[in-house]
Amino acid sequence: MSMDVKWNHQGLIGLKQENARYLDPKGNRLALVVTKFSKTWTWQARVNGVPRTLTLGKFPAVGLADARAKAGQIQADHDAGIDVHVKYGAGLAAPDAMPVAEAKRAGMTCQEAWDRYISGLKAGTNLHGKARNKPRTIIEKEGMWTRLWAEEIGGTLMDEVTEEALYDVIQGLRDDGYMGAANSTTRYIKAFFRWGKLEKRATGLRTNPAEDLPVSQLQARDRYLTENEIRYLLTALQAEDQIWMDAYRLALMTGQRKNEIFGALRSDAWRQLRWPVERQL
Repeated sequence: MSMDVKWNHQGLIGLKQENARYLDPKGNRLALVVTKFSKTWTWQARVNGVPRTLTLGKFPAVGLADARAKAGQIQADHDAGIDVHVKYGAGLAAPDAMPVAEAKRAGMTCQEAWDRYISGLKAGTNLHGKARNKPRTIIEKEGMWTRLWAEEIGGTLMDEVTEEALYDVIQGLRDDGYMGAANSTTRYIKAFFRWGKLEKRATGLRTNPAEDLPVSQLQARDRYLTENEIRYLLTALQAEDQIWMDAYRLALMTGQRKNEIFGALRSDAWRQLRWPVERQL
């Protein structure tokens, strides 16, 4: 987000929109993350294939010129193949002097923690939080993780995930108009990291990066299709390809959102078809 922002000291002082990330138009992956309590300079990119966010300091203590200079230096090192996560971020300190045996950090990657979290929800063995979810909720959570989070943070250690990295994914859904989906994934990811912190001896998570992620207020809708509208819809679907006809029929039978159906995994299709039956039992 960079439109309508005056990129000077006074312009940045005047930014009031909370929970927003403003990209510097001069590049170098510099951004100003604005929350209710602070404005933070960040640099974000994939380092050795892993999404990394480096914090460059708080504004206005760190001014625009200094932030741009540091971001430019980080970007130059990154382009030269230097591991900037080690050099500037939370990587290993003095790696040349550290024995290999000590280089491995304790804790789990997000994917390892997620697998443990979901297994506990399915088996009802989670010690913290809700022990068991309904089958439909677990399917939704697994689909959400595969579509949105596995590639972004799956290989990152739990204690290295930043609020900014989580916020960027959720804000992307909001920017595309998927407000309901953004709220759902926010609630699910908050529950996951809340569990991860409670299980810190295994996950290594000491600070919850999802704790302050906002959930938007949505106005409830009470619009339903009439019998005639359903009849017209089913008639119109006869002229569509089989894949579209089946998808919209499934939406009509299950009450799922369109993006839940079109984003579902093939392996989940049989479970989706069982939901209308399960609801009647």
